[in-house]
Amino acid sequence: MWVLFLLIGTVLGSDRTDGVLTPSKGKPINVCYFSSWAQYRVGAAYSTSHIDPNLCTHINYAFAFVTPDGHGLRTYQHNDEAMYAQIMAIRDTKNPNLKGSVF
Repeated sequence: MWVLFLLIGTVLGSDRTDGVLTPSKGKPINVCYFSSWAQYRVGAAYSTSHIDPNLCTHINYAFAFVTPDGHGLRTYQHNDEAMYAQIMAIRDTKNPNLKGSVF
């Protein structure tokens, strides 16, 4: 059984009614957190291929370094660029409404 951690947080431009966080358009927000370290878990390795493209409205990918000049990102793991691309491919091919960010 694969588990994807869901973090529900405050999103700019959202409204909170009946205990459910929803964007202004009225649809629920499901923020999924994907750690690059998940690929190394013994017995429970998790890769981008395990992400259900219809479960998440947003994917937060961890981790990356901010470059010293503050204008770019530097990878944390050896294959981060490939992992970033795989998450964006999920958006491009399976869920065009998916939003992605890197931490």
